[in-house]
Amino acid sequence: MRTIVCGDAHGQPWLIQNILDRSEYDVRKDRLIFVGDSVDIGYSALDCLNILLDNKAEILWGNHDLAYILGKSIWPQNQFDYDFYDKLMEVKDQIKVSTQYGNIFITHAGISEIYFKNINKNMDIVSQINSNSLEELWDNGSPIWYRPTKDNPPEKSLVQVIGHTPPGWLTQTGLQLDNFISVDPYSTIRFDKTRYRYVVIEDNKIELIDSNIK
Repeated sequence: MRTIVCGDAHGQPWLIQNILDRSEYDVRKDRLIFVGDSVDIGYSALDCLNILLDNKAEILWGNHDLAYILGKSIWPQNQFDYDFYDKLMEVKDQIKVSTQYGNIFITHAGISEIYFKNINKNMDIVSQINSNSLEELWDNGSPIWYRPTKDNPPEKSLVQVIGHTPPGWLTQTGLQLDNFISVDPYSTIRFDKTRYRYVVIEDNKIELIDSNIK
């Protein structure tokens, strides 16, 4: 079984569909994980969510999705989409904060050293993260919001695949560190209809596939 990880489509469904087509995703055999942010920037958030549901994706919370549920302001933020909100509320209980593949941890924004210090290492890390209330996750240090800095780097003992618009210093290194890999296609603008960026995990090996990297 391959595990395909993507995210941050931000209302642009072709950013998901291109990955399904390019990877030759097979819903009967492959695992699809979406690390959040279906909404804002583009204007087809419901289409993004429906593609994911139709393809039996495991959907994780992104900060833009969570803003809809909690009624929070976020930037950039489109005019409220009631159809997307209704569908998101319908499937809300299916959405998680974290999942994993073996020893690879998958969240929207990643797990920092500081956050990791408060986790009980003798218990299942993913279950602990998922036990947080949505309100508790609306915090800059949570796996929904965290962005690495020199003073608050990713937890070194974990291998992580994440989404979330990365900080500038990380984009300059190809949007990844050795143990902290972002699948965000950097959706601050509407990308052309050929754009894709995703990770394939198979046999505990991570392969990053990006239409901009030859």
